[in-house]
Amino acid sequence: MDNMADDPDAKALALSEAKRQEALELIERARHCQDQGDVESSQTEVTNAWYALDEALTICPSNHRARFLLVSCAMNAEDYARAKLEALTIYKDLSSEQLSSMGDSVLHLSIAHASKMLGDVDEALQFANEASELYPNDPQPFMVLGELLEAVGRNEEAEHNCRQALLRNDSPDCQHILNQQNVFFTLCCLTSCLVRQARCTEAEMFALKAIQMDDTSPLAFRHLADVYHFQKRHEDALQTCEKIRSLDPADEEVLAKIDSIRSDMNFCDDARSHRSQAASLPRRERDAPGQEQPLSEEARRAPPPASLGGQMAVSDVARAVGSRQGSMRGSRQGSAREEGMKSVRSRHSNSKSAHKPDEQNKDSGGWMCCMERTTK
Repeated sequence: MDNMADDPDAKALALSEAKRQEALELIERARHCQDQGDVESSQTEVTNAWYALDEALTICPSNHRARFLLVSCAMNAEDYARAKLEALTIYKDLSSEQLSSMGDSVLHLSIAHASKMLGDVDEALQFANEASELYPNDPQPFMVLGELLEAVGRNEEAEHNCRQALLRNDSPDCQHILNQQNVFFTLCCLTSCLVRQARCTEAEMFALKAIQMDDTSPLAFRHLADVYHFQKRHEDALQTCEKIRSLDPADEEVLAKIDSIRSDMNFCDDARSHRSQAASLPRRERDAPGQEQPLSEEARRAPPPASLGGQMAVSDVARAVGSRQGSMRGSRQGSAREEGMKSVRSRHSNSKSAHKPDEQNKDSGGWMCCMERTTK
């Protein structure tokens, strides 16, 4: 006591600490009132705790324990400007060695979170990144970095940091283990990054892992619906959306998602129907521009050209016929087609006669494969 009386700073710190202890007791009362459903009393106790912390800092401004408790109160009250101000005061008063010796990233992450909520993502990234360098074995800075980078579309970097957070969390040497909610959120963030990189197989794995941890939250199901949608697994996507609706009936975004999936389903059905109808038409009727004209029976029975030169000759005739479609009508157009086909058969009669039957079938099969690729 005599030493304290001789040292004003020590006396001020002791008085400040007494006020901090008073604030802690008031905060505990506030939690009890909240558990009892007495919101008004809870708010009153928190306000009194805030006043006690202000007094503690007035008595001894260097009492960072009291100041940090005030940061926590400000965060809970969503007063992010005050939280950031008080946290930066502590940060600026400590050296790099002192910050490192803390062994805890909570100060950096408090500044990062407050900065994010105030719209300053660059500063949030700065403090989260510094935390990952000062505390390389702590998974929390990497988790926060993953969230921040994913929010600004830097998906590859976000993926890396999410994986690092999970890796460090699984380490037996980890001293600041992520709680289940944080692991769940990190898995969802990682899923989102992978979906945006079109790596849906990996994304599905992490989404399902997140659902195994918590199947009552719609967040992981939303990401899984995106995975199935992008994979064109429309029925699975719709079933997943129905699960989201059961978990969150007020979610209007999932209704828009369902409409989008059904629209894509209809588009795919129409495309398949169109391809099926196109494949059933003769090649010339599908490709020739203008009014379609039937080919003669003789032309239909003619085998396809067996060589590259023959195929080029057919292309020449097709272009000539197409260029005259707008001006030729009736018998003139039919005559031109017959003459063209006769010319092709005349030019390649020797080539066709030189082929054995099995070789003709072989060439015809290859040509048909070409035609099918064109129609797809």
